Amino acid sequence: MRNIFPEAHVSVPFSLLRDYYMSFVLENRIPVELVLDASVLDSFPLEEFKKVAFDLVQADLPCSLHAPFLDLSLGAMDPRVRQISLERMEQVLELLPIFHPRWVVCHAGFEERHYGYEKETWLNNIFQSLSRLLPQLERNRTFLMVENVFEKDSLLLKSLFRTSNFPWLRFCLDIGHHHLCSRTDLRVWLDDLGPFLGMLHLHDNNGRLDDHLAIGQGSIDFKGFFALLRKRELNPKITLEPHHKDWVFPSLEFLAQNWPWS
Repeated sequence: MRNIFPEAHVSVPFSLLRDYYMSFVLENRIPVELVLDASVLDSFPLEEFKKVAFDLVQADLPCSLHAPFLDLSLGAMDPRVRQISLERMEQVLELLPIFHPRWVVCHAGFEERHYGYEKETWLNNIFQSLSRLLPQLERNRTFLMVENVFEKDSLLLKSLFRTSNFPWLRFCLDIGHHHLCSRTDLRVWLDDLGPFLGMLHLHDNNGRLDDHLAIGQGSIDFKGFFALLRKRELNPKITLEPHHKDWVFPSLEFLAQNWPWS
C-alpha cells in the first residue's frame, strides 16, 4: 500500500527502523521522525546513522528527529541534570549534517508537581539551555520544536516563546498529551501558541492512558480540532505517533479524508 498522505512524517524508533521497518518505509514512501533515546546515542557508531540516512536520501524521503526525553529536563533546578540534558541534545545535534532533518523535537519537560513553585527559575533555565543549542540549529537551518507533555495550561509555554524570540524555535502541539493532561481548552492553546505553532504530534487515546492509538480509535475530536486550525488559518507540519505498525495507514487515511488543507 502506497502512502496516501505523504505530507505527514511517522514516528519510529531508530533501532526498529534499522532492524525491521526500513523496507516498509521505503516501499510505502513514508517520511519518518526518528526517535533517538540514550541507548541509541551511546551504542550506535556514526556509520550506522550514516547507513540509515543514506537509504532515506537515496529514496528521496525527508526525515525529522525526536530527541531523548526520559529523565531529562532542560529547565531543571539541578544544574547537573540540566548539563546531562544539554549533552544529550548536543549528541542529537551532531547528527544534523548526516540526516539534514526538517526539524528536531524535544520535550519542554515542565511538571507542575516538580517546578510549580519555581516557574520563573524554570523559565530562565530553559531559556539559557535553548540559547546554547539554537545557534547550531540555525547553522543547519533546522527547526527545534518544543513539545507539550504534562502541562495543564498553555501559559508557561507562551511565556517561553514570547521571551525567547528565536526564529528557529517553534511549538509542537501534541494533541494526545493535551487530551490527557491539559485542563485548558484547545481554543486557548491555539490562541496563546498559534503564532509559534510549527507542527503537530497526532495520536489518539481515551483520556486515561497515553495509548498512542490510530487517529479515530480514541475519544479525541480530531474533526473539531482540524476545524479550529482551519478557522485560525494554521497549517502546521505533522508527525503521526501510533505505537503499532497496523495503525499507520488508518491514521494516514483519516488525514487524507479530513485534513483541512488537503
